[in-house]
Amino acid sequence: MKARVVAAGAWLVSACSSGAEQPSVTVDRGTDAAAMVWSRSGAYEVQVYSAPDPAPARGVNTIRLVVRSALNARPVSDLNVDVLPWMPAMGHGASTTPVVVAGQEAGSYVATNVNLFMPGVWELRITLARSGAENDDARVSFDVR
Repeated sequence: MKARVVAAGAWLVSACSSGAEQPSVTVDRGTDAAAMVWSRSGAYEVQVYSAPDPAPARGVNTIRLVVRSALNARPVSDLNVDVLPWMPAMGHGASTTPVVVAGQEAGSYVATNVNLFMPGVWELRITLARSGAENDDARVSFDVR
């Protein structure tokens, strides 16, 4: 099932970063982004890619984020990134926690185990943390069928 992008915005999220090994699942770089959002502060552009479907779908997904500086469009590779799937209408997230690691390309981060287990509007609440700077964040919403 394919998901439809229904809204994109940026909001405050507090979460911790995770450090783990590179996942074996990859998201095809050649596909179009499922969405693009700006971080709450406007400092970062975040492109969202999904697998196995072009946009996040019901079930377990792998999400690749490409983060670029708004100042010069260069990839930003020194971030700690977290992804929290959240269903606003139901007031809950998923029972599993996605694992986010740096991807192979500069500015790329891969989140595995993103479980969107029921139909409806899901937000991906993305935290972008940089050493010595205030955390930033972005949100992107998908209507999952």
